Amino acid sequence: MVSHLSLAHRGAPIEAVTPLYERMLAAEARHNRAVDAARAGRDTLLTHLQERETTYDRFIWNLINDHSLAGHR
Repeated sequence: MVSHLSLAHRGAPIEAVTPLYERMLAAEARHNRAVDAARAGRDTLLTHLQERETTYDRFIWNLINDHSLAGHR
């Protein structure tokens, strides 16, 4: 085995992403059409990432590694 990535999680990543998830759900709830709701949720996520000058991959990596959760809340 060359490397190993453990995905055993503590509660912190869930707690860190919950406010973002709630904002995404609220944005989606303002729309009647599924396509509009999906776009609103996506746009909320993209805005969150842009405000933090990060990518989705980096955001998720940081959640998994529990290194910089404070910067993504």
